[in-house]
Amino acid sequence: MTRLTVVIPTQNNENTLPATLASVAFADEIIVLDSGSVDRTRDIARAAGARVVERPHHNDGDQRNAGWAEATGAWVLALDSDEVLDSALAEAVRGVVSNDPAAEGPVAYALRFRCHFLGFPLDHGGLDHDEHVRLGRRERTRWESTLHSRALVDGPVGRLPGVVDHFTGTELPSRLRKLAAYAAERAERMRASGVRPSVARALWESTRFFLGRFVIRGGWRDGLPGAAWWWLQSTEILLAHLLLYRRSHPGIEARRKDRRTRGRGRSAE
Repeated sequence: MTRLTVVIPTQNNENTLPATLASVAFADEIIVLDSGSVDRTRDIARAAGARVVERPHHNDGDQRNAGWAEATGAWVLALDSDEVLDSALAEAVRGVVSNDPAAEGPVAYALRFRCHFLGFPLDHGGLDHDEHVRLGRRERTRWESTLHSRALVDGPVGRLPGVVDHFTGTELPSRLRKLAAYAAERAERMRASGVRPSVARALWESTRFFLGRFVIRGGWRDGLPGAAWWWLQSTEILLAHLLLYRRSHPGIEARRKDRRTRGRGRSAE
């Protein structure tokens, strides 16, 4: 009987994937959903015994739902390719999945996360209470189809001891690419909910967020890495408002597309 499947989306993650795979080596099945890696990601996954499924990446939720559909385990654990279970959490997960899946109790579990930015652990500003549902019974959990997807759970949710160490932004360029993607998704949500562009609102929301996390909730205790982290997070909010502003000015968007079209035309000559 397959008790635990681990689902890991990847794209060019040869530097972080080995530690992730090693932390869940006890799993009965590991599925790596790869979106066109051109480095050694797929070779590393196969060498660790994982089954590699090649699939285009649309958003985190779609990728995880695809992993759930491929899984055969009674329980499924969702991890990103830069996330590592510590020994206490690995032991707790083993304990959960060893029980009869039909037994009474939680059908999913929230796990505590510890963020590491450019190698520095961040423990304040709200990150000391960072929890996400990632472990669930396969038949009782699914995922929102969004970039920042949440688990949709049909039943009670428990909590497990231990920590998932999240090594986000091991290199600054990759973190900036994520920031741009998150800002674009936030702008689209704002547009869909009827938010109108406003300079005052953009400055207020981004400044309030930074002061709330860095000053009031103690992010300053993490020193310069904490300051840079919360500044980048507040910049994401400001950029989302900028993208919303651009969408509300069709002339700007039309000129941008026209320049792109002319550029392609010159390249073809």
